[in-house]
Amino acid sequence: MFVGPTGCGKTHIWRCLQELFPDRIEIVDGSNITADGWKGDKKWSSLLCSPIFDVGKRAILVIDEADKMLAPKYSSGGENVSQIIAAEGLKLMEGTIVETKSDTFNYQVDTSLISFVLCGAFSNKADEIARNSSIGSSIGFGASSRVPKAYDRPLALQDLIEYGVMPEFMGRIHRIVNLQPMTMDDYYRIIDSGCGPVRHVQEHYGVEIRMTESRRKEMAEDAFRSGLGIRGMENRIRQLVDDAIFDDCYRQSFEI
Repeated sequence: MFVGPTGCGKTHIWRCLQELFPDRIEIVDGSNITADGWKGDKKWSSLLCSPIFDVGKRAILVIDEADKMLAPKYSSGGENVSQIIAAEGLKLMEGTIVETKSDTFNYQVDTSLISFVLCGAFSNKADEIARNSSIGSSIGFGASSRVPKAYDRPLALQDLIEYGVMPEFMGRIHRIVNLQPMTMDDYYRIIDSGCGPVRHVQEHYGVEIRMTESRRKEMAEDAFRSGLGIRGMENRIRQLVDDAIFDDCYRQSFEI
């Protein structure tokens, strides 16, 4: 499980790895998974509707926004729906055969060959830990003047259980990887790196993008100040390129 604030690069790490191993890694959004028998089309089994799981070899399923999937939520009858969802996911993580259907093919998936990776911010719990640390550190002689921030302390297994994740589900998580918030310098370095947002936009549009030094600094600062992170930078670059293409759709090179 990868844990860290929005914009710290949890999903970006796996996108870069997916570029290197496209036939082994699938990334899905877990925020709108629903339990069997409940309204909604996205079930655990539907996450396996990818050809990479139909080849009898090991693969990795990365579930983004897992904190939203696992956050406690209750039905009108008071039933904890998130625990039902976690229990269904637990069966897949333990290893089973799943019948999967898509528009073009039906097949069986052996989930014992799949490594499950979950990514989430769990920001409510991180904020709560920071508030509790602030109360303890601001009283008495020798009290620290520094206000604790979210994610100063890595989130541990017990923290996520207190957040509301089913203990049995957390028992199947072999390791929790805590990512620290990115600095402005981090964003500055990554913006046009090999797996950075500039490259992603270039590949999407099939054009060359050159970024001025002032724009690079501006975007790094915006990503840091706003908390939107790498996604925010990529969206901003796309917006600038869209505007430039609208003015001249035949151009193959842009300076932004």
